[in-house]
Amino acid sequence: MTTGGATKKQAAFINKLISQDISLNEVLEKYLLHHNIARISDLSVKEASEVIGILKNSGEKKHSRGETTANDASHKQLSFIHDLQVNEERSSHVSTFLEARGKKALEELSSSEASDLISDLKGMPAMDAENRGSRLISSRQLKFISSMQKTDQINEKVLRYLKKVRKGSVEELYSWEASDLISSIRNRDP
Repeated sequence: MTTGGATKKQAAFINKLISQDISLNEVLEKYLLHHNIARISDLSVKEASEVIGILKNSGEKKHSRGETTANDASHKQLSFIHDLQVNEERSSHVSTFLEARGKKALEELSSSEASDLISDLKGMPAMDAENRGSRLISSRQLKFISSMQKTDQINEKVLRYLKKVRKGSVEELYSWEASDLISSIRNRDP
């Protein structure tokens, strides 16, 4: 039996891998049983490195077979990225983002990478009026919100909402977000 020695970073990384894909716990348990080791902290540095390699390889095999793990981008994230690609500039940014990370498709992104891409896309400038499309705030909604911004309280509410949805201006809101903001203003929600 091994006397221990796995570094804290190795143990933390093994736990992270398992937390991202619970099925890897079975792979770890088989390794520990086969080597007569009671727990992760009893692994030597060399054994911990071997376990990390096995777990990473198992996760990659599952991914290449089309199985998803907790670390993969969610369907909701991927759908949102598709929705945010409303013009050539944004589509080009997505392609560049994927290429920089060695990915061929959105489905290959991790959850963290998808979040970064969504933040990038949401931070891009608003489209001009003729390219706005029906999904973004209507001119009527924009006029209404502008007409309501007469007090500091309403202005603060609008700024809080923009920060919440990660938009730089009211013009960047989607129609449904504008409706939500208008309802909030009308109902005097905090």
